[in-house]
Amino acid sequence: MATNYSQDIKINIEEFNFEAVQKIYTWITSCVEQQQLEETPHFNIRYEIGTISCKTDSYEEFIRETYGVPLNIFDFSVGYHKLGISFFVYRNYIDEKLLKKCIAITISTNDRHIISQIVPTFEKIIESNMSKKTKNTEQLPEIKINVDGNLTMVGSSIGANNKSINIGKTSLQHETTQKTKDNFWKGVWQQIVANWIWYFMGLLCASTLTYFGIDYLLK
Repeated sequence: MATNYSQDIKINIEEFNFEAVQKIYTWITSCVEQQQLEETPHFNIRYEIGTISCKTDSYEEFIRETYGVPLNIFDFSVGYHKLGISFFVYRNYIDEKLLKKCIAITISTNDRHIISQIVPTFEKIIESNMSKKTKNTEQLPEIKINVDGNLTMVGSSIGANNKSINIGKTSLQHETTQKTKDNFWKGVWQQIVANWIWYFMGLLCASTLTYFGIDYLLK
């Protein structure tokens, strides 16, 4: 019986979902291709949609049937039978005490030389892709509103190159001043209109009293 060699690799990805399967499958096939090892990979996956358990040996069918569908992945494997190497991907924990989830990959082969080449290459591919994800993360700016009405946006990191953009201060003083002016003139116009109303009411009352007074004298 031939000796079997295996090595476990843990990836800091908590969600074992459709996107994770796509990523890891691409990383695995890319790793084997970089070693100039030519063979069509054999794919198997077990998953669950609602209460229905599913299993397929076709990667293309899995992508076609589960795209946009909520599902629960149990595990999947990618094997190269002629090369004698397989990748088994499953859910695991980085820290079992804290129950922090991750995805684990067990690489197995009967050829120690192959695993010594595959593992370092695969680890580099993982590291490269995970670092790209971190760099492409958009960091939202911190917004502070001062007492005097100034809005301050502390610099954010936006874009694929992770360049820091200092947005600086966007002044709200103009808007505040404009509102103050509008409120002032609104109050002035309200006072003028009120004065005119009272003035016309006074004239009306005076006219009425004058009319009745004259009418009384004539009688």
